[in-house]
Amino acid sequence: MPAGLALLARTVPPEQAARATGRALGAAGSATAAGPVLGGALTSLAGWPWVFLAVVPLTAAAAAAARSRRAADPAEVAEAAAWLLSDRSSYVTGTVLRVDGGMLA
Repeated sequence: MPAGLALLARTVPPEQAARATGRALGAAGSATAAGPVLGGALTSLAGWPWVFLAVVPLTAAAAAAARSRRAADPAEVAEAAAWLLSDRSSYVTGTVLRVDGGMLA
């Protein structure tokens, strides 16, 4: 989650970064609380195959939303991902990673 928040903070305009971070953490907290309950209900009512099938439309919706709202430069995102996976990012906390994806403020 910290790497995702660092990327998120740099993909939105600075004046909206706090709100975007709050929304991301709120969604993560809600998913943590609701996931087991909804997963258990779905498993009890419909069975295991439906748990996996339920992910398909959610993934498609998330991909469509991400694609429609962010004009990304693939090279910049790849560079950020490579840095996060490298030894240079080991033991780094509180780092701001500048990845704006070409968005205009």
